[in-house]
Amino acid sequence: MKAPRSVGDVIRAMSAEELAELVQLRPDLAVPRPLDLDELIERATAGPSTQLAIENLDAWRRRVTLALAACPDATSSRHLAALMGAERGHVDSALKSLQRRALVWGGERSWHLTRAARAAFGAHPAGLAPESAMPMSDAEVVEALTCVDDEARAVLDRLLWTNPTGRVAQATRRGSADSKRPVDRLLHARLVRPIDNDTIILPREVALRLREGRLFPDTVSPTVPGWPAGVSSDVVDQAGLGSAFELVGTVEVMLETIGRLQPRTLATGAMAKRDLSTIARDVGGTERALLLMMVAERAGLLATGGATWLPTHQFDQWRDADGWNRWLLLRDAWLALDALVDANGPALAPGSTIAWAGALRRLAVAQLSAAAPGADITADVLAARIAWLKPSWTRLDLPGLCAEIIDECGIFGLVSLGRRSLLVDADADPGFPQPGTEFLLQSDLTAVTPAPLTSEVGSILNLLADRESSGGAGVHRFGTSSLRRGLDSGWTASEITEWIAEHSLTPVPQSLTYLIDDVAKKHGQVQVQAVSSVLTVDNPVLVDKVLASSDA
Repeated sequence: MKAPRSVGDVIRAMSAEELAELVQLRPDLAVPRPLDLDELIERATAGPSTQLAIENLDAWRRRVTLALAACPDATSSRHLAALMGAERGHVDSALKSLQRRALVWGGERSWHLTRAARAAFGAHPAGLAPESAMPMSDAEVVEALTCVDDEARAVLDRLLWTNPTGRVAQATRRGSADSKRPVDRLLHARLVRPIDNDTIILPREVALRLREGRLFPDTVSPTVPGWPAGVSSDVVDQAGLGSAFELVGTVEVMLETIGRLQPRTLATGAMAKRDLSTIARDVGGTERALLLMMVAERAGLLATGGATWLPTHQFDQWRDADGWNRWLLLRDAWLALDALVDANGPALAPGSTIAWAGALRRLAVAQLSAAAPGADITADVLAARIAWLKPSWTRLDLPGLCAEIIDECGIFGLVSLGRRSLLVDADADPGFPQPGTEFLLQSDLTAVTPAPLTSEVGSILNLLADRESSGGAGVHRFGTSSLRRGLDSGWTASEITEWIAEHSLTPVPQSLTYLIDDVAKKHGQVQVQAVSSVLTVDNPVLVDKVLASSDA
């Protein structure tokens, strides 16, 4: 069998399974669908697709690719591993993975990097100059370096690792051994060479001797940083379920509050700060309210018709589902959310999307799946894993973003008590409370729901009582205004009393019965009396002052 002479030959020799793997590893090659194999090869060797493939490499494969770009063509695996100071087995494994991505071709004695991949790392990959046209021998380099003083060595150190070129006036001068300028002494010793009249370069052979044969000043792990060992704990899992259960109840209360308030949409399309503050009081803070509203909007439970924000008809369907499926819809919407919480920005403003936000959340949750159940979850470890998997993302503030995502995971119950919960990889209902029809009445005219209520019972309870908590185990309070609301809807006093008694696990307090009867007696009555004067005051504080005044 003839040895391949290019990456195109390698692709042509691939089996159907290998081609499918190539397209899976580099999905941009299949969009749009190529007409034939030659078009696929043309795309695979083009600069934009190659650059995208390199950006999607993890830190270890990217380091091996960079090392290959810094070496002359047809480098052996043994030589590459020696320059990297790495185990040859890890280097070989990475090279074969790169070959499956059509970035390299060849064998262990002669590896070749595609032209587009080599060009992606610039003119000086790994901070090394190209091979010199007239290189110095190793003995000559060692002899020249023995005469270098501290000033000249400082110049060499600045050119050693990052960029081998430097700007110098009249770089083409020959220099002299007794010059006062360190660059002149280096030029004379041929330890730096001129590229043009204004630029010098550190020769490759000199740099490798100063680096002691290493391509890089640091090392990269061939494997992703590990999570701490897991600790089996039912408490963590139960706490995670509790957080997830509370989330579902909180979103329901939030959308009911929005339905009552009907917040108006500003000219910018955002929600007014005043309305946001009102909603945040029922949800547990501004940042939590913003996150849950963005999730609800993404899930299709909240929308604006242009004038006001309102729950959608899908909210009614979602409320009829069981707790597990309600949580799943919220979780999936959160993972697809292409925005970050910004308490200082306009709430729910259109266009405030961040392209990588959803990808970062999904990658973070995937890393939680790799942790053992009960493992300690910290932002530092999560950031280190993401930085290894996506080196191009290191320009982001990964520790800060990971801390924010872990907090969001805590809201969804994926992380509880600082540890990974069973909800991370649960594919079936792990034990969400089933909807019920009963509640506990207390002497202070409150009804406590220890479990979620069915949609019908919950709607009636919300009609007859005001909800005071946003958690899963809700608290409702019966009052004059709420009971009047029920009477306005057509209920009679006896019907309200009978319904409460039917669904209460505890006897109906006598005080509640009296309150229902009193509100019913006054409901619908019209009183007429003479009024000599009317005082209209818009400010509630001023009303209180007037009523408290003895002159009034």
